[in-house]
Amino acid sequence: MTFVLPTAVLVAVLVRVHERPAAFIAKPLASAGFVLIALSEGATGSAYGRIILAGLILGALGDVALMFDRWFLAGLVLFAAGHVAYIFAFIANGPIALSTAAVGAALCLGSAVWLLPRVDSSMRVPVAVYIVVISVMVSVGLGAEQPAFVRIGAPLFALSDLLVARERFLVSDARNRMWGLPMYYTAQVLIALSVAR
Repeated sequence: MTFVLPTAVLVAVLVRVHERPAAFIAKPLASAGFVLIALSEGATGSAYGRIILAGLILGALGDVALMFDRWFLAGLVLFAAGHVAYIFAFIANGPIALSTAAVGAALCLGSAVWLLPRVDSSMRVPVAVYIVVISVMVSVGLGAEQPAFVRIGAPLFALSDLLVARERFLVSDARNRMWGLPMYYTAQVLIALSVAR
């Protein structure tokens, strides 16, 4: 828990200030925060923890990529890979229940219908693949056998991504950052804390 407060402070800075150079310093540091949280909670001591740690590192790298418009696709790929890591970690805790699979399917279909018509044709396939991957992650993350931190963090991650999509493809305004950043970092911190089992 040592790094939770510093991470929260950095996220508060990000919500208030999104211009260079402050944001370009605060964002990588905030993302390093959830990686350090996992390490401080013993992530390297279990297979589950090591896979979660890999997902968190991929997410932190994705955060850096998303700071640059030209690296958006790279960021999307990094986050998708991070979700795949989470899926493998979560599956080890138990199978996907029919009810949680239905939640994931609804998220996938709803996101696709809402977002894909508004995405440039060159990005539709990567975005569609990402929607499927994060929907599976949420389905598995909501499972009854998951730690409580995961059951909260997984859907929170998906909600934060909807705001990233809104910012990127629909409407750019401060509300996307104001709500999305705290949701995202809270989700990653919760997933990081789940390694302490």
